[in-house]
Amino acid sequence: MQINVEPLDQSVKQALQWINEVDERMGTHNPRLAMTALQCTLQAVRRQLEPEQVAHLAKCLPIPLKGALFENWRPTAPRPAANRADFLSALQDTVFRNVGITVERAVKASIEVMCKRIPAETVAEFATRLPFDLRSLWSNEPLPYPGHGAV
Repeated sequence: MQINVEPLDQSVKQALQWINEVDERMGTHNPRLAMTALQCTLQAVRRQLEPEQVAHLAKCLPIPLKGALFENWRPTAPRPAANRADFLSALQDTVFRNVGITVERAVKASIEVMCKRIPAETVAEFATRLPFDLRSLWSNEPLPYPGHGAV
């Protein structure tokens, strides 16, 4: 029996494109850091959503990023952040300490790539669950972002 792995290969290529775009936006030339930023942002968004909304978001992701979204997930009621500072603080405290990039820059890059690659109706569904003042992170700025530089 021959197994067709082409869909998996394509999904890995798509995930790498997402990661490279996050890396380009962050301006770090560090794909590992870009993957961390993307995974942490996906999981932070996940915490804002109902389980059904998480499943809907997952349908839009390449297989490796679905794994990143669902890693260590226990479906529960959402734990929405009250504001931008709360949303970013959770990431700063767990991941972005001493890595040479601000949490704002990492989240901004990740959300912009998500918004570019996920259908608009799905983005609208999860964007309404994010703190309103977090939306200021994905304004149109040249790459890499001035003013959101390294710590």
